[in-house]
Amino acid sequence: MNTQLAKRIETIINEQNKKTLRLVFDAIKEKTPDSVPQIPRQRKTISTAEAMAILGCSRILLMGLAEKGKIHCFKISPRKLRFYLDEIQSLAEYGDRDLN
Repeated sequence: MNTQLAKRIETIINEQNKKTLRLVFDAIKEKTPDSVPQIPRQRKTISTAEAMAILGCSRILLMGLAEKGKIHCFKISPRKLRFYLDEIQSLAEYGDRDLN
């Protein structure tokens, strides 16, 4: 292949890449904070023992609240559950009216 032709092809490719990058950067700049999708924040979780300590309740009562849907829990292993800290704190502070 001719070296001049190879250089010309390389120049064209570089110009196209620059144009494409410029279009992408311009599109990013045009977005406002309101139009950018928000990444959901990571919710802090706590163990069953920690949830019982915060609520001052037994394991049976804690599991009853989860079964009634007043709080959410999920398994991290066959024997271990985790609870969302914000839900437990809300329940401890306001009672179950906040978690309908």
